[in-house]
Amino acid sequence: MDKRRLVGFRKRLEAKYAELDLFLSKTQTVSRELGEKRRGDEGEEATLSYNREMLYSQGDSGRTQLMLVRDALIRLDEGEFGICESCGCSIGFKRLDAVPWTRYCRDCQEEVESGTAVPGER
Repeated sequence: MDKRRLVGFRKRLEAKYAELDLFLSKTQTVSRELGEKRRGDEGEEATLSYNREMLYSQGDSGRTQLMLVRDALIRLDEGEFGICESCGCSIGFKRLDAVPWTRYCRDCQEEVESGTAVPGER
């Protein structure tokens, strides 16, 4: 992959990392504030509980994506960006353009998602 494209991917990944980091920080702050709220009646407590669960779920998903973005930045530094971690083939540009933090080519991703392959076992 040419240097110009790699620089573009780095900028996008760094921007996504910063966005996710800010999101997780805000989620943590709101979660903490919800935990400190005084308990009200059963309806208010149910609403608080639901909101805490939603924040937890969003935070968990955000942390997972943040790790994927961080790993993609590491692969960029190590010269392994755009290489499938399972089969070692190049990941298509369209796929990288859509999901620059992807670890797998399209075929391997489908196998991982369907459960017919274990990541890294080819």
